[in-house]
Amino acid sequence: MIKNELQYRVTKSQIERLEESLNQTTGHDEREGADPLLRKLHADSHESLIMELRDELDEYRRLKNGEVTRFECHSLVQLPRMLIKARIARGLTHKALGDLLSLKEQQIQQYEATDYEAASFTRLVEVATVLCIDVKFTVMLGEMHRIPSVEELAGTELVPQSA
Repeated sequence: MIKNELQYRVTKSQIERLEESLNQTTGHDEREGADPLLRKLHADSHESLIMELRDELDEYRRLKNGEVTRFECHSLVQLPRMLIKARIARGLTHKALGDLLSLKEQQIQQYEATDYEAASFTRLVEVATVLCIDVKFTVMLGEMHRIPSVEELAGTELVPQSA
């Protein structure tokens, strides 16, 4: 996921280099008589990566242009990325969001670099509030996985058997 303008520019540059490499390698392989299957695998891997990077560029452009106003979030694990997308869609820089939260720009950059891994739940709520995000979740109880007893684990490599 592209999170800022620098990453956007770097990704564009990566695509250009990959396309150039693909064009050069394809022509070179044909002249050298390289194995057609290997040539195809190489080309396919480059094309696949180029397509993924273009999708990331497109997503960032759409966020920046305000074309995206709703995000699907299927678990709390996805919430940090939704906050980053919302910041981008709101047109806020790291500095602007930091100012709104009375935090330094570098703190916001660190939060986003780690997908808010070190942020408290309270901080996530503050970010969502400042970004005017309306978060709705449906809590569904999944199947509970039973934890085996020590006796059941005896005989496995996890728990040594008593003498």
